[in-house]
Amino acid sequence: MLYIQDESDFYQAWENVFRGEVTDYQNDEDGERYKASQTTWIDQLPDVLTFQMQRTQFVEGTFMKKQHKHEILEVIYPDRFMHSNRRDVEALRKKVAILRSKITFLKDCLKKYTDFNGSGIPLEALLRQSLHFFAAQGTEEVPETGLEAGEMSDIKMHLPLKQDPLESALVQQVLDMSRQKVKSQI
Repeated sequence: MLYIQDESDFYQAWENVFRGEVTDYQNDEDGERYKASQTTWIDQLPDVLTFQMQRTQFVEGTFMKKQHKHEILEVIYPDRFMHSNRRDVEALRKKVAILRSKITFLKDCLKKYTDFNGSGIPLEALLRQSLHFFAAQGTEEVPETGLEAGEMSDIKMHLPLKQDPLESALVQQVLDMSRQKVKSQI
């Protein structure tokens, strides 16, 4: 029986039936605990191969039918489950596991750029807003006040910045570099 998970495909479900792992297996000889796995291989395919998909499950004591769409394949390729292909399949599984770990790592790295410090704000948007801020400085009207210039000297530092082309250019460079770095990591 194939247990089709929400996102798993047919082959993944089939592999889950043929491969079992126990993360806390106790060895009777030395009493140590290990991660153990067992794989079932097919020596010869039968004339008819029947599959049953389990699309129901109990969730918190409630019986539920999974409603996700699942594609039924017209042609099935059992090569990865054949004993004659065992060595090649195991080598490919190791490579796939490494690639999946790399993908997870890269997604985590990308999240640093797309969710800056957990703020939900992409770094590029943050830098773009900073660029707009610096570009707008000195061009906006200063609010009116009835105070004399001498009375304003102690708060002059809080007035909008004068437009500085160098600062705007630096912010643009940082934005361009971060954009290129993100694109190169995708």
